[in-house]
Amino acid sequence: MKRVLALDFDGVIWDSVGECFVMARRAYQNLYGLPCADLEAPFRRGRWLVRTGGDFLLILQLAMADPAGDLTTYSKEQFAQLQKDKAEPCKEFAHEFYALREECRDQHWAEWVSYQQPYPIFLQQMPELRQLFEETVVCTTKDAQSARLLLQSAGLDFPIYGRELALDKGQQISAVCQQQGVEPQQVFFIDDLLENLDQVRPSGAGCGLAAWGYNTAAERARATQAGYAVLDVFSVARDLRQLLAEQCPSPG
Repeated sequence: MKRVLALDFDGVIWDSVGECFVMARRAYQNLYGLPCADLEAPFRRGRWLVRTGGDFLLILQLAMADPAGDLTTYSKEQFAQLQKDKAEPCKEFAHEFYALREECRDQHWAEWVSYQQPYPIFLQQMPELRQLFEETVVCTTKDAQSARLLLQSAGLDFPIYGRELALDKGQQISAVCQQQGVEPQQVFFIDDLLENLDQVRPSGAGCGLAAWGYNTAAERARATQAGYAVLDVFSVARDLRQLLAEQCPSPG
């Protein structure tokens, strides 16, 4: 029986927060004419709150309001309210953000790549992960072309289910099952955002939180309380080997 490993991209395979900051800073300056070059530290602290490009507007505005503030403890409920209250500005910001990313990617490749890099310890375990799973796919809210080009730069080529398909990871996993010819119980999904695991869990797929990604100690504790596996980058292959017997059927 076929097993599929479904991986989020940003915060699982790739450390892209530097690129996100550069693109978000440029988008903000283009739209509002205000510099925010000195806000990278608070921006990084707030990265765990973000699901899509429009959310970066909120992170920058929170950072501007309190540059020394600790966004790692910001309320998810308050952030959700901000998303609702500023839905239109976030939509406009997302359009500018993704346009700038595409322009930099296509016209200034070396510069664009320099802002981000894969997680080397995770990639070192891909050979062992390939022994455990017959197929590896990427489920991401990033556009598929950006993810594909970055993967290729690291010598990787996986099927990609990107933002063009859906922003909901549950819908992406449904597409994975349909196209890969598997049941959800044959899929194990890894993401660094707890809310994405919550979207996938009802499908019946196994789920694990990437502790090395964009999350906080409190989120990791909540994941454990919710019954999710919290995976360490140094032992992810070994830990998945132990989990498969319980959460994925053995090949037969």
